[in-house]
Amino acid sequence: YTHTRDRAWTLATAAHNTVVVDLANQFAGRQEKSTLGRLRVFDTSNDRCQIVSVDNPQVYPQVTSVYRRTLAFVAVPGAPGYVVDLFEVEGGKQHDYFLHGSADEPQTLDTRLDGAQAAMAPLSTLLPEGYQFARARNEGECGKVGETGYAYGYLEALQEQTVAAPGIATVTYSSSSGEPQLRGYLATSPGDRLIVGQDPAVRGAGEDDSKLDTRRRQFCMLRRSGGKSVFVSVLEPIAGAPAIVGVRALQLRGADIALEVELTGRRDLVLLGAHNAAGEWQGRPVSATAELAVVRAASTVDISVLAGSVEWGGMALKVEADAQTHDLLAVDRQTNSLLVSGHINATPGSIVLLDHAGQRVSPYNVVSSAPEGDNTRVTVAEDPGFSWDAEKKTATFEYLPRISYTGPHTLSLAPVAHLSAD
Repeated sequence: YTHTRDRAWTLATAAHNTVVVDLANQFAGRQEKSTLGRLRVFDTSNDRCQIVSVDNPQVYPQVTSVYRRTLAFVAVPGAPGYVVDLFEVEGGKQHDYFLHGSADEPQTLDTRLDGAQAAMAPLSTLLPEGYQFARARNEGECGKVGETGYAYGYLEALQEQTVAAPGIATVTYSSSSGEPQLRGYLATSPGDRLIVGQDPAVRGAGEDDSKLDTRRRQFCMLRRSGGKSVFVSVLEPIAGAPAIVGVRALQLRGADIALEVELTGRRDLVLLGAHNAAGEWQGRPVSATAELAVVRAASTVDISVLAGSVEWGGMALKVEADAQTHDLLAVDRQTNSLLVSGHINATPGSIVLLDHAGQRVSPYNVVSSAPEGDNTRVTVAEDPGFSWDAEKKTATFEYLPRISYTGPHTLSLAPVAHLSAD
């Protein structure tokens, strides 16, 4: 962010690595109308694959019913690893997935479709038809960003190509020194518009308006029309030589998206939206019914699954899609403990999720859990952060914005499982 005339740009949703719906900014929220979103999954129990998922359709009120991002970090020995980025949107007419380059170092952007240099054509503007753009003259005009489409006036040097067939778009951000680098593999569908260009990189200018025009940042954008989109990318930060040799889309019956990530000495299979998926991978049968599954095949085989099951190479892993929930009965902030109904196997180091009446979810690191009669006391590393009125079933947070939530409060474990075998 910046105290210059380009503050309006820095406040724009389009300036961030996310999805913009119908050219509009996300709704920032107010205390009486939260946009905290819903934490669906937070699993860091495995150092080889970690998963987080959040849904927050409230940022586009009365427009989106799903605005969900799921990230899976996959470790690679001797390298930074890579991230599978799954972004699902339902609602609105147009969805723009933005991936920006470095805001600190000048970079070039190389764009390829299925390995061949993309045949990009000049694009004059991304502004809505008839919109008259006037760049903000000072910080005081940052309110302009509230106008639908305004932020797109900052996107310049535009080029585009319409995708004709399913495949992979590879975008590589490189600096003259070789680092930092980022390579993204974007799964594409027919009719997608792949757009590249430049936008302001305000940090390099400091607080000096006169330097803003000389600081630019590369970006790419994948645009889709229609009320429902599933964006999938594999993102690799590069230190030295890339660890990923390539990413290709596979045809696997029953899977919305199947990707093979080829690395030196290893191949990974990523399945998204598997519904009784079945087929063959690396000469062995594979089957899955899961929201997300990652199979890493090297000297050791590692499998991770979110909400479902997967079988490959004689290995099988399953976790229930609907995690069992336990009613919150009491909170002790002195001992950082939560008393919940029933028995829950919350092992030390695992993460539990506390759902506040369907309006907010708090994650906690488990220190221990022990039965108390028919119930379980879960001790966590953090201050729970709220007081609890058991009779009214009301949680009141003790810190800003001090919101209260009334209704059933339930504790659960994330529906994630991991399996390794030599």
